[in-house]
Formats: sequence, C-alpha cells, structure tokens
Amino acid sequence: MSFCDSVFWDWDAFWDADAPTLTSCFRHSILVLLPCAFLWTAAIFNFYRERTRKPDSLRPESGPSPWTLLTIAKLFLTTALILCSLAEAIYLVYQESHSANVYYVSVGFRVFTFILALCLQIKQKKDGELNCFTLSLFWILFAVCNFFTSPFFDLFKVDLGDINDSPTFIFGVITFILLTAETVISLFTDPQYSAFWDAEKDELLMEHQPLLSRLFFSWINRLIWHGYNNLFNIDKLDVLGPKRRSKYVHQRLQKQWIKEENRYKCLQEDKAVPTRICCNRGPSLLLALGKALFPWLLVAATLEFINNFVSLVPPIILDYIITFIGNNEATWHGYVYAFLLFLTAAFTTLSTIHNQHYLITASIIPRTGLNTAIYHKVLKLSNSSRRNYTVGELCNLIGVDVQRLFEQLWTINLVWSCPMRIVLVMVLLWQYLGVASLAGVFVMLLIMPITTKLASTSHKLQKKQMGWKDARLRQMGEILSGIKVLKLFAWENAFMKTIGSIREKEAVTLKKLAFVNGTITFLWICAPFLIAISSFVTYVLIDEKNILDASVAFVSLTLFNNLRTNMASIPELVAQLTQTRVSLKRVTDFLLSEELKGRPPNDDTIDNDAIEIDGGAFCWTKEDLPFLRDISMSVTRGSLVAVVGPVGSGKSALFSAILGEMHAAEGAVRIMKGGRLAYVSQQAWIQNATLRQNILFVKPMDRDKYDLTLSRCCLNPDIKILPGGDLTEIGEKGVNLSGGQKQRVSLARAVYQDADIYLLDDPLSAVDSHVGAHIFKHVIGPNGALQNKTQDEHIDTNCRTFIAATTLNRWLGIRLQLLGNTVVFITALLSVIQRRNFSPAIVGLTLSYALSKVKALNFLAYGKLKSILFDLSGPSKGH
Repeated sequence: MSFCDSVFWDWDAFWDADAPTLTSCFRHSILVLLPCAFLWTAAIFNFYRERTRKPDSLRPESGPSPWTLLTIAKLFLTTALILCSLAEAIYLVYQESHSANVYYVSVGFRVFTFILALCLQIKQKKDGELNCFTLSLFWILFAVCNFFTSPFFDLFKVDLGDINDSPTFIFGVITFILLTAETVISLFTDPQYSAFWDAEKDELLMEHQPLLSRLFFSWINRLIWHGYNNLFNIDKLDVLGPKRRSKYVHQRLQKQWIKEENRYKCLQEDKAVPTRICCNRGPSLLLALGKALFPWLLVAATLEFINNFVSLVPPIILDYIITFIGNNEATWHGYVYAFLLFLTAAFTTLSTIHNQHYLITASIIPRTGLNTAIYHKVLKLSNSSRRNYTVGELCNLIGVDVQRLFEQLWTINLVWSCPMRIVLVMVLLWQYLGVASLAGVFVMLLIMPITTKLASTSHKLQKKQMGWKDARLRQMGEILSGIKVLKLFAWENAFMKTIGSIREKEAVTLKKLAFVNGTITFLWICAPFLIAISSFVTYVLIDEKNILDASVAFVSLTLFNNLRTNMASIPELVAQLTQTRVSLKRVTDFLLSEELKGRPPNDDTIDNDAIEIDGGAFCWTKEDLPFLRDISMSVTRGSLVAVVGPVGSGKSALFSAILGEMHAAEGAVRIMKGGRLAYVSQQAWIQNATLRQNILFVKPMDRDKYDLTLSRCCLNPDIKILPGGDLTEIGEKGVNLSGGQKQRVSLARAVYQDADIYLLDDPLSAVDSHVGAHIFKHVIGPNGALQNKTQDEHIDTNCRTFIAATTLNRWLGIRLQLLGNTVVFITALLSVIQRRNFSPAIVGLTLSYALSKVKALNFLAYGKLKSILFDLSGPSKGH
C-alpha cells in the first residue's frame, strides 16, 4: 500500500481549472500536519520555558479558576473532537476498501494533537491563567486548514446533488462544525476569575487581554464610550502593570548601566587594551538602553522586517489584477487577487500598529528610567559636580534630552528599515524597468553626499544651539534667585540686554539649523519625482520596444510612491538622530559625574564611641586644599557634645564631613555599628506636603509618639492656627511658615525618626528664647527626648495618561487603515466583477490611487495625533 493515493501537488488541477482542486495527498498531509506541528512545538517550548524560568515576584499567585460555562464548553468541544477523530480512525481501520497510509497518519496526528490541546486547557484552568495565546492561534490555524480538507471546500466544484453521504463525509462535516465553534469560543475568556482582574475597578490589565482584544485594541472601547458619555477622569484609566511602574523600570535600566560601568572599569584595568580605546569608549548609555529594551526591540524589529517584504506585495498583486482584466483567466483568480490584496494590506496595517505598540512600550524605560536615574543622581552629586550644572541645565536634561530619546525610540526601526525598503523597491523596479531603474539610482547617488554634508553641519549647529540654551537658562536662574536685589538697584535693563544677547545668538543658530534641515527635507522630497522622471524617460528612450503600458506605468508609480514615502522619512530621521546623539551624550556625561561617597560605613571595631575621627583632613572637592585639617575627635555614646566656634570656623563643615558630603583627603570617619544618623540643618528643609507628612517622612503613623513629638517641639499652638491643622499643606506651594516654625518642623522630623546619633546644626537660632528653653528642656537636654542618644520612598511616575493616549492613537489608526484597506478590496472586487466594462488602465489608476490613500490615512492617524499625544504624555520642550 502506497503512502498517498495521488500525486503530492498538481498545479494544473489547482490553478488552471475552472474551480480549484487540491490533491488528497496534500490535503491530508500538509494541511493537517502544519497546525499539529505548531501546537507540539509551542507546547515543548512553553514547557521548557516554565522549567527554566525563575520565580517572578511581580506575578500574582492564583489557584485554579472555577468552573464556568465557557470553560465547560471549551473542554466539551475538545473532547468531542477527540471522540470524532477516534471514530473516524476506527472506521478507516475496519472499512472494506483500505485507504492509503496518509489517511491513517492524518487522523492519528489529529487524535494526539487534540488530546494535547485538552491537556493544555486543563492545565490552564488549574493554573488560573486567563487565556492561552498558543491555543487560540492553534484553533485559528487548524480551522483555516481544515476548511480546505473539509467537504465544504468541494462545494465550489460539485453540485449539491452529487454530495457523498459516506461516513467520511459526515466525519468531515462534524469536525468542521466543532472546530469552528471551538475557534470562536477560544477568543473569549472569563476575566473576572483571573489573578489579573482588578475587582475594585472591574477591569482587566491590558497586558492580559484576549487575543482579538489585543489584536484590534478593542479593550479601549470601554474607555472611549465612557469619555463620550461622561466626564472623563484619571480614575477610569486602566491600572498599570507591575512591570511598567517606575520602580521596576528604573531597576531594570540601572542594572544594565552598572554592568556597563563595570565593563568599562575592566577595560581600564586590562593592560592589553590600548589606553586610547579606554579613554574614547567610556560606559555606553546606548548599549545599556539596548540591553534593557532588547525583548521589545526584538519583537518590533521582527514585525518591521516581515512588514518590509509584505508591504511590497500589493504592487505585485496590482500587476496581476491589471493583467487579469486584459485576458481570459478563470473568474475565481480575480477573487483570489482581490482577497490577497486586502489580506496583505490588513497584515501591513496590523504589523505596523503593533510595531508601534511595542516601541511605545519600550519607550517607557528610557523616559521613566532615565528621569528617575537623573533624579537620584542629583541627590548624590558631589560639590565639584554641582558647580557644572545649574537648575536650568538639569531641567533641560529631563524636559528636552530625555524627551528626545523617548521620541527617537518610536522611529528607531526606520534607521535600518528605510534603507532596506529602498533597496527592495529598487529591486522590484529593476524587474519592470530594467536598466532604466539605474537612472534613478544615479540621481540618489548625487543627492546622498549633499545630504550627508548637511547632516554633519546640522549636528554641529545642534550642539551650538544647546550650549546657548544652557547659558540662557543659567542666566535666568541667577536672575530669578536674585530678583529682589535686581529690582532694588534697577538693574533690569542691564540684565535684559545680557539675556537678549544670548537669545539673539541662539535664534541665529536656530535659523541656520532650520535652513539646513529644510534643505535636507527639500532634497529628499524632490528626489522621488526626479527618480521617476529619469527612470521613465530612460526606459522609453533606450529601446523602441519598451512600451509604457498600464501594467508597467501604474505598478512603477506605486513603487515610486513607496520609494517617496521611505525617502521622505530620511531627512527627518537624520535630524532626529543628530539631536538624539547630542542628547545621549549630555545624559551620559551627567550620569558619569562624580558622586558623593555617602555617609561613612558602620564600624564594629570602635568600643564606646559613637563617632571617631583620627587625623582627618577634609575638602569640598579633590582639587581644593583641605578646608578642615588635623581633625581628631571621639564622641562617646549617649553624650551631648557642643561644637563651639566663631562664624566661618567650620562647624557646619564638620557636620558635612561626618555625613560624607566632603572629600576625605586624609584620615577617615567611623560610625558605631548599627548607628543611624539624623541631621537638622541650619536652614530648615520643608517638603511640598502636609505638616504631618513632613514630620512622619514616610515613617508609619504612631499617634502617641506623634503627639508627644508635637508637644516637645512646641508645634501644638502653631497647628491650632493653621486652617487644616496638621493636614495643612506647607512648603513652596502651601501655607507660608516663619523661620522658627520651619526649624521646629525640621527638628520634629528628626525627633520622630528615633535615630541613634543626632547632628543638630544651630537648631535654636531661629526660635524665641522661651521656645528655645522649652525645646532644650524637652528635646536636647539630659531629660529630653534625645536622652541616651548621641547628639527614599521611590518616585512612581504616573504613566496612565500616557498609556491611554498612545493606545487611543493605535485604536484610531488601526480602524482608519482597515477602512482604507476595505476600500481597496471593494475596488479590486468590482474590477473583477466588471472586468468586461473596465480597461486595464482605468483599473490600474484606480487601485494605485486607492493604495496611496491608505498611506494618507496612516499619516492622518499617526502624524496628526502625535502632537496631541506628546501634549498628554510629556513635558513641553520650551524650558
């Protein structure tokens, strides 16, 4: 008995016939083994990944999900498919006329694969998982392949009266119906029983939406309808997943940055590496970002790579449709062409939108992670580093440089995708225009050196402009800090001239930069038209036999339109890369700035002392001479020590040395083991928060301890006159406090922390004498709160508004583009139906125009909403 009872593939029977026919060998081998192989491969991969995956602390634990109608229906249909396949296998074994081996192999694979699917469904219920993408894709793939093996496919070429009523036919009909039902219900889930369901807000985290909901971003429909019918507020936005919050994002980026710094240190210590390489190649922030973003960038790059090839299929199908209109092919060929045109356009739309989705998801890391890293770095800058950065420059780092990195990541794939698409388009143009397409290449080669030189000039002007901008903000910061003195001495005009001079130089640089970037844009916009004209003229002139017919003309125009779109993106991409390079260098230099070494480490070698300094010499920067010399002191545990001296003698500097804010040129500071420090500065530091939050300082609330602290620091009378009591907001944006009130709040904060060592820098200078006596008696004195003492919750950036805005962009974009794809599909379908009434030229012109409008809809959805998106998601660039 042979394996197949027919040839594997018969092209004539499939394509040249009035109705398509697939051989039984192909139908029962490839179309069955393909989905089965997919499920087995995916199951083995998932099993290996679960065995090797480390426990995820961010993933919520959940038990088995309860029995629901949807779960029972899925298990019932899968069991029915197993029984139906087993019945078909028994029939094949015991039938009188033995079938070919391919039938036994086919039904055997189906039985074991359906059993595997049933096991995966049971495991999914046991683990409490919301949905299984692998099973959803498997059922869709199997349903599509099963259609071509089912009796329904044969209805295209036989009459209803000729339908066979054999058991094989009945098994095929039942299997097709069960598979269709299983495929439909596999696209739905019971989200309220998942570990990722937020019972309070009755919503599902967007990372765990069902397949169709994630594919078409349908989960945002609820948000859109709510905003349409009600007043919109932030509480209605979906909850951020744990891996999108700033704490996790910063840790992920910081881990890669530390590895990069360690790699650079190893290069410096390696004597085999030339010194010039170590000096020129410091720690790379770009490499650290690439490693942190690798999973998202890999998926986005894969989608972009596939999309580059699929996006070139519509021009080829357009050629087939134009040819089909002019000859006598089978009518069903036209339907296939029209369906393929719609399918490829829809795939291009979905892949483009999801490519943007992954890039937007990845962009959270550089934006939130770098903002958090810069904030942490500001708190740890050494005194020498602080001299190099003003408040305006730090604002530029967060508001301009990090924002540019965030925006550039959206188009990072265009760096390699645009050149790749240009090459692919030129290859296709060679197929239609031959050597004439080289005329267009020659025009490109003329333009590229000019734009390269202009891009280099743009980079230099960009650096110069950022320098003037920093200088202007530095001057503005100094003016605002001393505005009172400036007004009293009537120095407004003098400083106005200084600011105006810097701004004028910045404006001149901006004009030059705009002119250079405009020239680059003009050249690349004109390039496709010059390429098309030169190619068509050359095509007609080089050979009299070359006729510019409808097929060549309209397909070439479609390709040239594709070429124009990609080439028009190059100048903007070059300008963005130039700006991003400058911003990346600025952020890297800041992150590499010198830091404070931090407070001295605890030392268990000192016996009865809380603090010891032996022969210490301290300076503010490494380059300065020591400000404090020959400092030797020891402070016994539980003692009260007063440091006395005239103004400028270094009392506050001594505290800074103990806290680790000064560089130790000689000697060292040692703190007792387990000693916790509390510092009250000479100038009170008040947060923009309530008075209670200022005192608690993220410590848990202890009512008795809190009330006692208020009483000891004489804050009860002040709280009584505040409008909201201790819940009154104070600080720069709140109620203004006097100097003495601020000092007492600062002292109360230190007292509430219950530290081991207290450093009090003239804490009573700003308070009245009777208040000072009360504080000394109840806080500092031998019977006070500090008797027996030796006298960063993480910022979570709120990205929910950003996530909603970017998702709205993709939601609208995917619908606008699918609308355009549907128009193209209907146009192609009408061309097939009315093929006798339309000429090839009319069809080519219509479809070419429709395809160009699809790109216009893409620009409308992505380009116009981009400005709105940035307004919602990020700070303004005008600093």
